[in-house]
Amino acid sequence: DILYLIREPNNEYDKNAILVVMEDGYVLGYVPKIDNPAFAAMMDAGARLYAILDSQYISKGKPQINIMYNRPFDKDENIILFPNE
Repeated sequence: DILYLIREPNNEYDKNAILVVMEDGYVLGYVPKIDNPAFAAMMDAGARLYAILDSQYISKGKPQINIMYNRPFDKDENIILFPNE
């Protein structure tokens, strides 16, 4: 499942707070405080982050999420093309 990350810079407990929400609005919780400073800085700079829920860990307690960076493709970058076989 794709999850949405919402910055909460005015959170009274953590200035780097990032809320993790499912598509239907169900709140899963927050990115752990120890992990969120770098992600918060990226989001504050305009980066578009999202998360993917790894369902194999749901039954083992806290769900594991993988945070991804959605970056537009830049045509001027060095690109390695693989030959078609």
